Amino acid sequence: MPATKERATPPDAESTAPPKRRTKKAAKPARARSAFAYFASEYRGTLAEPPASLGELSRQCAAAWKEVEDKARFEALAAEDKTRAAEARAAAKQAAKQAAKQAAEGTYGGASSSDAPPPAPKVKRAPSAYVRFAGAERVRLKAAEPELSFGDLARRCGAAWKALTPEARAEFAS
Repeated sequence: MPATKERATPPDAESTAPPKRRTKKAAKPARARSAFAYFASEYRGTLAEPPASLGELSRQCAAAWKEVEDKARFEALAAEDKTRAAEARAAAKQAAKQAAKQAAEGTYGGASSSDAPPPAPKVKRAPSAYVRFAGAERVRLKAAEPELSFGDLARRCGAAWKALTPEARAEFAS
């Protein structure tokens, strides 16, 4: 049995976000059964007492299959199932194309996207005092020393922010 995955956060941690769920993949149509599969299914029904292991059952079915002279009935069943499976695959492929088309158009089977109300505009949060400070400080540092990399600018902005007094930080809060 595979090992369970560790949780990213402890179970007692409170989170306001709902847990992420995997999206379910569309079910694939069943594959066509072979003539041997039809025979084995019928053969298992004729056994008075099934063997103790699956391996032994498989060996008995294989030996009995080799002795069958008239396999035409099982092959006909397999041919029917093969056409059924091909039709199911074609239908699934068509459904997938239709879903992709609807996704591209934005019409998920409901009203068209032109009938839907426009999404509400997202309200941006006000920038924090540090963000305001860093924006101004980055411009000043870049003008004084243009060769500084982005990382160096960020380090210097952080050090300058730590060195500020609470009164100086308050200027950037409003």
